[in-house]
Amino acid sequence: MKHGLFWYKDEAAYLRFREIIEDKEQLSAPYLTWVAKAEKLVDELARNGIILAKVKATPNEFLAWCNIQSRRPDADAPQQRAFEH
Repeated sequence: MKHGLFWYKDEAAYLRFREIIEDKEQLSAPYLTWVAKAEKLVDELARNGIILAKVKATPNEFLAWCNIQSRRPDADAPQQRAFEH
């Protein structure tokens, strides 16, 4: 089974998302900490037969998606975008 996981392209993108996400405290971990946790999740789920596709978007693409969806750019929105990808 394959699912999507929102993936920040790099540290600069992650920091930009931290600026635009309304509930910034949800992205308070440093980028490398986030990457380590996300990679661990990908590996753990893969061992159980669940494949996560890394869904990437630039901050501008994400904001455009939020606008089209009439959705606030909160911390849950990137993952929602990944589900819909």
